[in-house]
Amino acid sequence: MGVPRDMLAPGTGYGTIPEWDSVMHLRLVMETEAKYGVSVPLEKIPELKTLADFASVAKLA
Repeated sequence: MGVPRDMLAPGTGYGTIPEWDSVMHLRLVMETEAKYGVSVPLEKIPELKTLADFASVAKLA
């Protein structure tokens, strides 16, 4: 996201830092899918609100 790691925590979420906008949200979805070999259904994307939510999706791999 282009921010220091200490700014990120499991509770960091969409809109909590300026760098996490709608484009970054979709980029995180794509990077999670590519890195962990998962497929996030379109209807689930709005439910991914925090980094912890992304981690949960990655654990499904």
